[in-house]
Amino acid sequence: MSQLSAVMALKVQGRHYADNIGRCDIMFESFRHFKLRNMFSEILIVIPAAERPYIEKYAAAWMDFPIRLIVEDEYLDKFKNFTRIHEVRNWHRQQIIKMFCAELVQSEFFLVLDPDVFAVKSFVYEDVVVNGRAILESDNRMWHKDWWLASAQLLGVEAHLDRPGIGVTPAILSTQGCKELTRYISERYGKLWYEVLLSQYMVPWTEYTLYNLYLEHTGKFSEYHVNPADLGHTKRLHSPAPWGVWKSGDYERLNFPELMSNKNPGIFTVVQSNVGITPQRLARDLAPHIAIAIQPYEPSTAPMSRLKEAYGAALRRVIQLTSRNRLSSTAGK
Repeated sequence: MSQLSAVMALKVQGRHYADNIGRCDIMFESFRHFKLRNMFSEILIVIPAAERPYIEKYAAAWMDFPIRLIVEDEYLDKFKNFTRIHEVRNWHRQQIIKMFCAELVQSEFFLVLDPDVFAVKSFVYEDVVVNGRAILESDNRMWHKDWWLASAQLLGVEAHLDRPGIGVTPAILSTQGCKELTRYISERYGKLWYEVLLSQYMVPWTEYTLYNLYLEHTGKFSEYHVNPADLGHTKRLHSPAPWGVWKSGDYERLNFPELMSNKNPGIFTVVQSNVGITPQRLARDLAPHIAIAIQPYEPSTAPMSRLKEAYGAALRRVIQLTSRNRLSSTAGK
């Protein structure tokens, strides 16, 4: 039986991460419910060293899955070179972690997860990897034009904004394709690929836009991926609207019986962590469909971490605006 690797960056301290333990309980309970244990040859959860004791305590409840806890500090040592408050951008760091996992996984393809993802139906390997090519969730590049333009500039390729692009997590990536991408970045800049990306903390590059653009540029994207619509496929990675929660108001319109039915072609759905829906509320609403036990935990308010992250984001914005004003002033002379 063919199997997928799965990877996830997990952080539980800071302004966006307090309830990630509860979200993981929901995700793994959904995998149990749909009998997906044997779908995965391994599940790599990459964590900060400082949070290891806390996460290990709760991860014990998920160890019926083939989980490997990976301490990011032991592999990504260049993170230590970018510690000034405006350089610490967790949004980028978790993307680097996901790309780096290509060096650790043992499968041809790996599923990228976030704690706010959960399964809504069962599936088999052949549903998501068809004749050696992983299905993708198609996205309109114009929806996040800045991501595509930033990544294209970093790689030195065309953005091709008129073309469809790969969507966000959950996504299935080629292990070999990721390795080729990171090697290309290292060779282009003459330094470690993730040091290059860390230094671009002012730029909204993303892991998926880099991956898509690089493989497209080399003519290899269609070797690794296929759009399920082109196959007449009935299953998709994402639950489409109205069965995904991406912004404020989406959750209140969510029809749970439809979400869990065959009317929804998605295998997974997302209830974005930043829309304010607690894991406890989601578990209660899912109860008629999936029995979920959320472990008792103390949400980590970490007020200082929240303050530092907010200050760092504001400082990046000031630097960005100052840089733009300087350029405009110079151009006007």
